[in-house]
Amino acid sequence: MESSVPDLANGVGTIITDMGTVNTFVWGLFQKFLTMIIENPLIAFPVLFALLAAAILIAVKVVRRFGVRGKR
Repeated sequence: MESSVPDLANGVGTIITDMGTVNTFVWGLFQKFLTMIIENPLIAFPVLFALLAAAILIAVKVVRRFGVRGKR
C-alpha cells in the first residue's frame, strides 16, 4: 500500500505536465487562428462587425433585464 503513494504522486505530476502541454497547444492554435483573421482584411472586417453586433445585442439584453424598454 505504501508503494502506491509515490505512484499516485508521479501520476498526478504526469497529468499536470500533460495538461500544460495541451494548454500550450490549444493557445498556439488560437494564436494562429487570430493571426490569420487579422492578416486578411476580407475576413477581419466581417469578424469585427460580428463581434461588435454581438456586444451591442448583449448590452441591449442586459439593459432590458433591468426593465428599460423602448417608447412604444
